[in-house]
Amino acid sequence: MAKSKVVCRINQLDERKRLTAAKVSELLLVLEHPELPLHNNPAELAARTMVQRRNISYATQTTEGTKAWDTFMSLVATTHKLGISSYL
Repeated sequence: MAKSKVVCRINQLDERKRLTAAKVSELLLVLEHPELPLHNNPAELAARTMVQRRNISYATQTTEGTKAWDTFMSLVATTHKLGISSYL
C-alpha cells in the first residue's frame, strides 16, 4: 500500500476516534439506564425484513399492489408488536 493511502487511512481512523470520544457520555448512557436498547434500529430491521419478503415474493406488479402490500405488512408488524394475532 502506498504511503499516502496509509496516511489517509490513519487520518480517517483518528477522525473516527475523535468523533467517538466526543460522544462517549451518550454511548455509555445505556450503562446508567439498562432499560434503554443497545441499538436504535428497529426500523432498519423492519425494513430489512420487508425487503427480504418482497424479494422472496418477486415484488408486486402494480402500484395498487405495492400499496396493499405495504398496508398489510404494516398491520402485521403492528399487531405483532402489540402481541395480537393478525390472522384472527
